[in-house]
Amino acid sequence: MAMDYDSYVASLANLMAADAASPEFQIFLPDCIYYSEKRIYRELDLSSTVYVADKNLTAYDRLFAFPPAAYGSFITTLGINIIIPNLPQRIQLQPVSISFLNSVYGTPTTAGVPKYFGMLTQDTAYLGPYPDKNYIAQVIGTYRPEPLSPLNKTTYLTEYLADLFLAASCIYGFGYMRDFGGQSDNPQSAQSWEAQYQILSKGANLESLRQKFAGPGWSSLSAVPVADSR
Repeated sequence: MAMDYDSYVASLANLMAADAASPEFQIFLPDCIYYSEKRIYRELDLSSTVYVADKNLTAYDRLFAFPPAAYGSFITTLGINIIIPNLPQRIQLQPVSISFLNSVYGTPTTAGVPKYFGMLTQDTAYLGPYPDKNYIAQVIGTYRPEPLSPLNKTTYLTEYLADLFLAASCIYGFGYMRDFGGQSDNPQSAQSWEAQYQILSKGANLESLRQKFAGPGWSSLSAVPVADSR
């Protein structure tokens, strides 16, 4: 069942036997959402976290600062393309080391259409060769969607992975109530929710792979049991 912010808060408070209107719970809630969302986004390569953005390069400048993603910055880079509109042509850049770029394309005298990129920071890269024109660069990467909040009532997690999101929240919630150090002494709380989270996470990960045709045999289908003639 899908959730929104209000139903999520009500369910979490009910499971924790807490008063959702109390000042303590309201202080705890943003940290709980932060923990739950970041854990799921880091552990699952969700298709909902992939974004594509375009930006013009600066001629004879090999440093490419990525455009912003939908919410914040790119977290990981999946690829960079150079788009030449008047041909039209799309060139997929190959990732290499910065040492390679410095050795082979170290000066603007080798300027042309970029073929390679080397990551400098999380959202900047060097290109090689230096671009000789203001080509359009297209970045494909992951980002962190806008978190759940009173102003952002629904997210991909509450719409499609509400059970997993709630389980992750309960792990943090019961750990918070037990000051984290003693949670292993009570297997009925955080440890039990951790086990449930791991079960739900496996199914969510398989579904995420199928969404990107990265399932069994690079398809969108579930694994088919091997026929047994016995």
